[in-house]
Amino acid sequence: MTISLAENAAVTNPKVVLPRRQQQALTAIATYKRNRMRAGSWEIGDERFSPSVIEALKARRLARERKDTFGPVLSLTTAGQLAADRLKEARQ
Repeated sequence: MTISLAENAAVTNPKVVLPRRQQQALTAIATYKRNRMRAGSWEIGDERFSPSVIEALKARRLARERKDTFGPVLSLTTAGQLAADRLKEARQ
């Protein structure tokens, strides 16, 4: 079952819907292109995130994991990019 972007609360109001750590992970994925799984946690930029945080973003269809030559890599979906943009606007 798919949800339209306008009906996805994580896209329309991510500051309220997403916990702080998920917000940080979302903006980190949007900011840093290089990320990887290392020692059981995701290393994105200079921060580490637990797999449960990333799984929660994937469950909300804000991020996706793809296979690369060197292992799994995270990227944002269209919904994730919109949510990250809204979070950046809210911080300014």
